[in-house]
Amino acid sequence: MWHRATIQSRKQLSPTVTGLTLKLHDTTSASTFTFVPGQWVDFQPHPTTTSWKPNKDASKTIGGYSITSIPKSLPYIDLAVQTSRHPVAEWVTRHASVNDSVNLRVGGSFTYATSVGSTDNTVETTDDDGSSNEKPKKQRLLFVAGGVGINPLFSMIKQWYVEQTENGRNTQSKAVLLYSGRKEESLLFVNELNEMVGELSDHFRVVLTTTAPAADVGVAASSLRNDTVYNQNDNIIVKKGRFDRDMIKDAVCWINAVDNVDIHDDERQREDKDDDMMVDLVYVCGPPGMPEDIQRLLIPSESNQMRFIRSSDDVHFEKWW
Repeated sequence: MWHRATIQSRKQLSPTVTGLTLKLHDTTSASTFTFVPGQWVDFQPHPTTTSWKPNKDASKTIGGYSITSIPKSLPYIDLAVQTSRHPVAEWVTRHASVNDSVNLRVGGSFTYATSVGSTDNTVETTDDDGSSNEKPKKQRLLFVAGGVGINPLFSMIKQWYVEQTENGRNTQSKAVLLYSGRKEESLLFVNELNEMVGELSDHFRVVLTTTAPAADVGVAASSLRNDTVYNQNDNIIVKKGRFDRDMIKDAVCWINAVDNVDIHDDERQREDKDDDMMVDLVYVCGPPGMPEDIQRLLIPSESNQMRFIRSSDDVHFEKWW
């Protein structure tokens, strides 16, 4: 079902990504437009928008972009659109203006499984007097983002953050975000993530890593984030290089509050402590090949017997085709 919305604001999130805030047109659309963190929207400039010049190829009149806001923010929604040659992306990043109208349609099955409405957030326990009681289930979450793959994950993380700070639903939950970009200037939402860590430093950690060779970074890029204080926060870590098994291990150790054990420990030596080195859910979004690479890092190999997930079913990912 298509819904009409109007652009409320437009800002540059990075040199190559434009952020949009849109408002659903009327109360009817606002009440029927629903989504789950992690989903995307089909996005089509409305034909009456004067700056939009439709392509004769119908497949190029619709773009698909992940929602970066959460359901609580409705009737407002946020999108982040990367520059590309696709006509819709080009219109958003070069020509779109406040008050322009667009059509939106929700889609996608890559969703935050522990979000509002889930029945799997509590576990039934028995008190000393024999009465049953529901308590929040311990949830250990690992988010892994590459490039603009942060977009759906940012919506999920914001939903998780609300559940911890406003709803009081699960104070036992802990989460780590591993987020990689080519350069620091390409990393999105860093200030917002820093604020979340500041509020939940015992429950949330962010690891930022860049992959560009030092010669490609330059002075301008390295100083772009000088207004951000994440380097001064113990729970935001900045690294160089691609994701590897050591990064996964460090994240899992922090989530479980255990010592950083040798990653080459024999599986038999860890048998009684297996659950201390696992996470419950992993969400991955990034460029082609990255989700599969992360999944391989999470399960045992011939040289590394330590398992970080119980089953491959615990890994949820969005593939870019």
